[in-house]
Amino acid sequence: MEQASEERPHFEHIANPGSLFGCHPQSAGWGPSTCDKEVRTECLAALAHLPFEPNVRPSLFSHQLFRACDFTFHVQQRQRDGRDPRGITVAFADEEQQFQTVDNRPLLRRGGGGGWLHKRRAPVKQSTAAFNEKNKEEEELRLGKKGKSEQKKQQQQQQARFARIHARHRAFSEWSVQPTNEWAVEAEIPLSQLYKHAVESGKIKVKDLAWRGELRTYNKQADQIRTKLPVALQNLSSNFDYYWVTTQDDDLIKEQMLNSSEPIDVAATDQVLACLMAAPQSKYSWHLHLTKVEGKLLIDKANGSIVDLLTVNETASEPPMQDAENRLNRPAALGFEAVKINQNLRQQLLVKGEEPVKFSPPPFVEAGDNPASIAYRYRMFTIPGRTGGTGGGKSRQPINIITRTEVNAKLPQPADGSRKPSPGDEMTGGHSKREKEDSDPFGKDGGGYVYICALNEYDIKGQRNWRVQMETQRGALLATEVRNNACKLKKFVASAMMAGCDDLKLGFVSRKANNDNEHHVVLSVQSYQTRDLGMQIGLKPDNAWGIVRAIVDMVMEKPDGRYVLLKDPTKPVMRLYSRPEEEDEDAEEEEKAPETRTEERETNRNDEE
Repeated sequence: MEQASEERPHFEHIANPGSLFGCHPQSAGWGPSTCDKEVRTECLAALAHLPFEPNVRPSLFSHQLFRACDFTFHVQQRQRDGRDPRGITVAFADEEQQFQTVDNRPLLRRGGGGGWLHKRRAPVKQSTAAFNEKNKEEEELRLGKKGKSEQKKQQQQQQARFARIHARHRAFSEWSVQPTNEWAVEAEIPLSQLYKHAVESGKIKVKDLAWRGELRTYNKQADQIRTKLPVALQNLSSNFDYYWVTTQDDDLIKEQMLNSSEPIDVAATDQVLACLMAAPQSKYSWHLHLTKVEGKLLIDKANGSIVDLLTVNETASEPPMQDAENRLNRPAALGFEAVKINQNLRQQLLVKGEEPVKFSPPPFVEAGDNPASIAYRYRMFTIPGRTGGTGGGKSRQPINIITRTEVNAKLPQPADGSRKPSPGDEMTGGHSKREKEDSDPFGKDGGGYVYICALNEYDIKGQRNWRVQMETQRGALLATEVRNNACKLKKFVASAMMAGCDDLKLGFVSRKANNDNEHHVVLSVQSYQTRDLGMQIGLKPDNAWGIVRAIVDMVMEKPDGRYVLLKDPTKPVMRLYSRPEEEDEDAEEEEKAPETRTEERETNRNDEE
């Protein structure tokens, strides 16, 4: 008890805040006594021992610096909330203003009678209506949020679509060779104008000059390959040597131009001529070198240029992106994959174990090489003047073009000893419809010639993969590939046409796994007549040779010198540039495809990292 009595004054001292200032509370209310100046002075004087802000002294105007606190407010507020719940409603009303689903309608009064069922139904009806109203508002709110989410999703899709368009523009905006300030623009040719040029392909005369390499027989069992029983593509490209020799480096072409009994005006390889014939469908940038000397024209390509590369889905609505996440699906990687697939397929579809028809080795094969089984057919085409062309003189006269073509195989001879009429009687636009030359390896009893090529699929997990379409929609599959690879297919058909191959074997090759570009399977091998397939994809012999003749006539009208025919990567336009004679020749060897240069830059950057 003594201890409690000692602590009691301390409790009273704390419980009475006025004792801190030396003031005594009044009995009638809260605060100091109502004595005027004397009480204030006495209270303020008692505050002198307490810490204050600097330069602040107690005064009669201290009420401007201090405010009295009501220490009993919280207790009284709790008691008020317990007595009157309206305080809670008012407090929460401020916090709930942002919600739109609050039912603020007045409550319905209950009736005085009607039985227990009626009394219970009234609040049930009211609650159901409020619940439905609330659900409706919440549904509208949710739909509003969903609409915003859909709108945001559409914006993201639009941004992604624009990003793809910009990426596609970047992929096509790479120049195969960058024009310099020293180059002068001699002519600008819209690609749409190329369709207007034509020659009478029926008047084209063809003469075989020489055969080189070796020729094997096509294995007709390949025609039985089906999607349900695909055949693995063998990796044979590493066992043989392949050549992309330029026109200038082919000694046999030089020899024929110098020693031929008939004057030869133009020299080019089948790759170069096919590039010109398929130019209206090209999207990527490419360039050709044209050298005119003493009235003769040499059309050539740069080593390692895109002309040597087989593009994949170049003309598709969504071509491969240069910055694709999967490096295997970038344009350069797909192009090299397509080249390797074509090399392997052309060797795998030949009859093994039989003695090939052998000719003299090609002039570009060196000692120790193991060349692939290909027959190089050197031919001379006599092209008449263009129909409806402008100008006169040489543009109206026929020109002779020498070219090196490739024949991949020959068809087996029929068992009865007869031969197909297709390699027979007369020649039209490069096809074997003629009386055979003495240099023909089959003489009068030979079969037809075969050109082998392939299309490759790299996205095997798509909804329209070949394994599904090959069985049910074969025609639609070909139409899709013609649309996506129009330029490449035209090059295939043009090369087969110039080589005199009546039959074209088109293989459909797909990856075994989506992320594996080394292992493939052959799903099918389709047989086409070269002329029929050309008409189906829009390559007409009259127009194809008309484009070549138009380019040759344009350059022949220029003075002797060096020129570059360059496809603009951003516009459907070709430009003819004249190059100075003193320009460094070694710079040409450094020209490479735009995708190849980009891939090499990324490889070097990764090596540095």
